[in-house]
Amino acid sequence: AVVQTGAVIGRGALFAAGALVREGFCVPDGMPAAGVPARVIGPVGPTLRARIDDGVATYVACARAHRGSGDPA
Repeated sequence: AVVQTGAVIGRGALFAAGALVREGFCVPDGMPAAGVPARVIGPVGPTLRARIDDGVATYVACARAHRGSGDPA
């Protein structure tokens, strides 16, 4: 995603790959945005939010494990 200067991003907002968040556009807390230009596409329900949070935690754990492995790749 590309977020231009002056865009307002709410806490926990999500962006689709390739989204263009234009200057002055506001993405509310916890809402997903997609498109070129980006538009808010609706609320994220609790089940999807839990899956996203789990994915983030897994990614962070894998990155930490890789960083400690000594593998330069």
